[in-house]
Amino acid sequence: MGLTNGAAAGAMNGATVSTVSALFFGAPPDALIMGMVAAVLASFWMTSINNRVKSFAAIVLSSLLAGYAAPVAAVYLATHYPALADADDQTLRVLLALVVGLSAPLLVPAAVQGARKILARGKTGETP
Repeated sequence: MGLTNGAAAGAMNGATVSTVSALFFGAPPDALIMGMVAAVLASFWMTSINNRVKSFAAIVLSSLLAGYAAPVAAVYLATHYPALADADDQTLRVLLALVVGLSAPLLVPAAVQGARKILARGKTGETP
């Protein structure tokens, strides 16, 4: 199905807001931009993102997650895996931002649905 014109406009609005606002809070611009681009591309394939609000939220969240999580993940991987210790920090950070940006539009809604099921079970007193 892909993005409609309204959803594409929402994606661009989300990309602009997330990139500009996060630059003021210390997120690396390359990770933000790669996360944003990856989230826009992922939004084209996802049929569940079909309006401005959903595309805006997906782009903003994915871009921010990529901007802030990729540098932390790059340091973690470089220190815990000797094969990655010689890798350039920027290259590893950009690659991880791409992975986070591609996966966040799919994984975040799945995590929210899982959390809703767990909370619903807790209210009714059911055990897993």
